[in-house]
Amino acid sequence: MFLQLAPGVIGFMEEIYWRGYLQGYMLESLYGRGFKSLILSCVYYTAVHIPTGNPPLAAAALIVGLILGYIALEAGVVSSIAAHIVWLEMVVIYAPVDVVLSSLQLLSK
Repeated sequence: MFLQLAPGVIGFMEEIYWRGYLQGYMLESLYGRGFKSLILSCVYYTAVHIPTGNPPLAAAALIVGLILGYIALEAGVVSSIAAHIVWLEMVVIYAPVDVVLSSLQLLSK
């Protein structure tokens, strides 16, 4: 039960902080609304994932961070929250990387 709820809580909290507070408030007040605040928030978001020692996680944070930042910029934080929750549900619950790779016979279990 908790595993299904965790992506919702994580997605909500991360978007409130990264796109709502950092990108939407702090960086936009310093640099204005637009590309610069989006890129800087994405750089910080990616940097936080680097110490995990998991390169696919850091790469996903970069790509998904750019996408979520753009969504937040264009459609608002509520939209980026929804997108983040859907993303996490997909990669954690429905199609985890190890399951997808093993089904493609790229990873042995």
